[in-house]
Amino acid sequence: ARVAVHYVVACRACSRCLDEAEQFCTAYGMVGNTRDGGYADAVVVPAANAVPVPDGVDLGHAAVMMCSTATSYHALRRGRLKAGETVAVFGVGGLGMSAVQLARILGAERVLAVDRDPGRLEIAEALGATPIVANGAGIIDEVDVALDLVGAPAVTEAGLRALAPRGRLVLVGITQETLTVSPYQAIVGPEREILGCNDHTLAEVGDLMAWAEAGTLDLAPVITGEVPLDVGAVNAALDRLDSHGPGIRTLIRPA
Repeated sequence: ARVAVHYVVACRACSRCLDEAEQFCTAYGMVGNTRDGGYADAVVVPAANAVPVPDGVDLGHAAVMMCSTATSYHALRRGRLKAGETVAVFGVGGLGMSAVQLARILGAERVLAVDRDPGRLEIAEALGATPIVANGAGIIDEVDVALDLVGAPAVTEAGLRALAPRGRLVLVGITQETLTVSPYQAIVGPEREILGCNDHTLAEVGDLMAWAEAGTLDLAPVITGEVPLDVGAVNAALDRLDSHGPGIRTLIRPA
């Protein structure tokens, strides 16, 4: 069978799991983190974590889907995006490219892609977004949902400024830096919300597989490289990622 691994391992019986919050399961585990097998030829997981991949969906696309795409989808759901609303995606890397497509699938009237990389903005535009150069002349305001996929205080602040009254900012990018905001001006007065997003759920992956099978979700533009399951090749790919090198998503494909 063709399957993809949902890396969040949960008991599926505690109150958090039953509330569709399995990433906070009291017996939480993660393949490749608390459980070995992230970069392995074979891995043992609970049957529920082996998600069937439809015949029409490329396995490489499914691999991307199980991490960045699923997290982007969870972020949009956390932001309670409704049809007809406007979305700003700050950072169009692996998560952002998926977020652009998913926002369209969910009915967003307009999607703004904000990034410093012209090449990434060009791809995002081809996927249906309005490109805006970060710190450039583009004006961003009055969006209903903003996604901070970068994880830098300056980006978070830009996301807050972009929100319409009652807008929702979803934080996905990770940082250890401190964010300072004026509660009344930024949040209380305009009734804005700041929401966190951590991973995704198994149920959300099913939606993604269906959209990919239907051809609505195309992850080909996100995959810009491929390496074999070899220590040197994998470490070189991770070094490029760590140094903010070119490319978006790199597949590791076993021989």
